[in-house]
Amino acid sequence: MENKINQILNEYDFTDSIIYQIEVSDLLTKVVLKIDYYWDYHEGKENTRKFIFEFEDCSKIESNLSENALISMKKGDRYSHFTTIDIRCIGENLVEFFNDYRAKPFLRIAAKKINIYIEKD
Repeated sequence: MENKINQILNEYDFTDSIIYQIEVSDLLTKVVLKIDYYWDYHEGKENTRKFIFEFEDCSKIESNLSENALISMKKGDRYSHFTTIDIRCIGENLVEFFNDYRAKPFLRIAAKKINIYIEKD
């Protein structure tokens, strides 16, 4: 699992990409993040890639999202606009998402199974 995540993170630069959708299961055991890959826009490509990070059997979800963002998610609003600066894999099952240059991630997710898919428009 770690090798696939690190392979994706080494191959793609997620700086300025947008997390445009966050889905969380009722029991907080599954989280799906959909990320619009910025560099396709920057390079003028006609079709852009969407990365889907799917976390299953989550053991930890730590969030520094604003209260308004959390309320919106609880109401079922599935759209968000969080710009990523960095995404890091720590060990085998922990992924951290950063939206600024401070040392603290805005989202940390630990899961037994992590899938990453690439979709095209």
